[in-house]
Amino acid sequence: MLRKGAEAVPLEKLSFWEELEQDDQSTMRKATEAANAAYGREKESRMETGENLFSVRRIVKTEKRWLEYCRTQLEFSIATAYRRIDEYKKVHRRLPKPLVAVAKELKINISQRFIEKNPPPETDDRSEMIKYLERGSKPQRKVVTLVNHEKSARTAFHAFDLQFRRLSSRSRPSFVNRHVGMIMTLAGITHKQVFDPVAVPESFHIHPGRPRIRPRAA
Repeated sequence: MLRKGAEAVPLEKLSFWEELEQDDQSTMRKATEAANAAYGREKESRMETGENLFSVRRIVKTEKRWLEYCRTQLEFSIATAYRRIDEYKKVHRRLPKPLVAVAKELKINISQRFIEKNPPPETDDRSEMIKYLERGSKPQRKVVTLVNHEKSARTAFHAFDLQFRRLSSRSRPSFVNRHVGMIMTLAGITHKQVFDPVAVPESFHIHPGRPRIRPRAA
């Protein structure tokens, strides 16, 4: 079952399907089924999900086709698809092939951060490989940083406003539409939205004037 908001259509109904070679069509069928199955398991192999999505991404090539595919074929968000591909590429690049095979077989997920701190062993000993992967699958301690949401919103608004003011009136609408669209993709929002204007809080305005000078220490 596709996620809520998805526009399910058969692969054959994709606008670019007839332009693909038969081998690519077959690969896409298998990869789509495998990616959705891997994601739906109680214990997901993120590497398996990412590997299948990566093969599809290489076939469809353009961003427009990729987004059409994600919206109509996947049981998870576009943001998740991007994360799985990114994780697959980074982890796959750093692990020896035997380790990759064992990790996929046992559905063990390890992070790039763990690999950077703990270089993988160059060994064919299966027990040593499993021991390394199991160490990497344990939750890593994270430093939790409290985020001031008001401050974050103000900082993001100022960065956008700075670039927006430098544009001509003709290019501003497309600039706004493109960035809102990218933010929606990042947030995993895949269907159309209607946004109402929101007043800019007084605290978000940048008032001209000299910067505050701190008194020198005596």
